[in-house]
Amino acid sequence: MTDPVRPASDAVNPTLAISFDLPDPDAVVLTYGFNGASFDFENRRFRYSFSVPEKDGFGYDDTRLLIVVGGDLPGYALQGYRDGGCDEGEELDGMLATISRRETTLEAILHEIVADTAARFPAMYGDDNGVDPGLTDLHVDLLGDALERDGLLSGSSKMRYDGGDLESMISDVFSYDRVLYLSFSVTLPARSETAVAISMTKEASLNYTGRDTKRYGFDLLTRLDTQLTFSELTASVLHTDAIEIVAQNMGFDLASGVSQVVLDPQTEHYYLEVARREG
Repeated sequence: MTDPVRPASDAVNPTLAISFDLPDPDAVVLTYGFNGASFDFENRRFRYSFSVPEKDGFGYDDTRLLIVVGGDLPGYALQGYRDGGCDEGEELDGMLATISRRETTLEAILHEIVADTAARFPAMYGDDNGVDPGLTDLHVDLLGDALERDGLLSGSSKMRYDGGDLESMISDVFSYDRVLYLSFSVTLPARSETAVAISMTKEASLNYTGRDTKRYGFDLLTRLDTQLTFSELTASVLHTDAIEIVAQNMGFDLASGVSQVVLDPQTEHYYLEVARREG
């Protein structure tokens, strides 16, 4: 849906809605670029809407897609409203848009949407919050997995995704914290040893219930339902000139020069809290 037209009026938030019936019970509707919706699932009646900015205004050229998976629209109706409530009696005539119809694969349309969202991320969240365009294929795969696991394609979607808007799911896909498991092969020659070094950088966490203390810290769980058995664990603190340790159970003693310690793999929970050194 492109080139929306809004008539001259005193309406605060001119809104264009598309309404339709979708008799096929197996058909699923996903949206991108719409910011309003209402559903009558029992009678399979749907309405989606979006605010229409002034031409050349912010968001006028945003991509707006209505995606029907596993079915087809027998027809639709367009109607303008004075605001996003789309209430009867608040109709606004003269609102139009160009509607283009095409048939494609779900993968292709998800690729288009992910690329569009990634391109707009800096404008929405700041230059430091961009999404690497080189990861588009990965994000498309993750979005497809999320749709089949938690979205409308799962058959029992989470409430957050019941409306079918892909923006919420894409935002989550971009920002999920993930646990990644990497596999690799190691050759162990007879009667010899092979060292494997694995490193990960983890930023300190903020304790929100005690945020006024200005303490930051780390937690290390050594036995959290894992099949990995560690024979030895060591921990070290680096760049300690500007911080002081205010709570811990690891055994560091910066005043005595102890900045590396050996941990007991049988201890389930280690913690470390630090604060900036005053002055």
